[in-house]
Amino acid sequence: PTVMRSSLFRRTGAVAAVVGLLSSTACYTFQPVAGAPAPSSTVHLRLTPEGTAQLTPQAGPDVREMEGVLTAMRGDTLVLTVSALETRSRGTMFMRGATISVPLNHVAELRVQRFDGKRSALAAVFGTAAAVGIVIGITQGGSSGGTNVPGGPPTTATRIPR
Repeated sequence: PTVMRSSLFRRTGAVAAVVGLLSSTACYTFQPVAGAPAPSSTVHLRLTPEGTAQLTPQAGPDVREMEGVLTAMRGDTLVLTVSALETRSRGTMFMRGATISVPLNHVAELRVQRFDGKRSALAAVFGTAAAVGIVIGITQGGSSGGTNVPGGPPTTATRIPR
């Protein structure tokens, strides 16, 4: 009995942790922005062909898209701490802390990361429903078919197909 109770508490604690994690998740999407985004915004931008050519010394060859945090606007130039670059030939490359200045006339599309309430609510509802199902399965059933003897090792029954 003690072994079973301890195991149930551990399982219930694990399920509670999953429920907490699911209820705290939020979904974000990149949405087009008109004008300059606020500093500290996470942005995703697609470069013009001229931008790709002009930014080769800073970003490397064939970069067509960038993602990062907008650290400043200097006139008509975005200053980004870049977290990812997408190139035509090498795919996506993840970076850490590189700062790149991008003139707005080299940006074909600028999107800013925003909270998506509908997706977050949907994720929370489905995640909570799944977690409730797991909790019910554990508390209402969930027996492995074995018995536990106090002070002895747990035992299980194994079915052998005929």
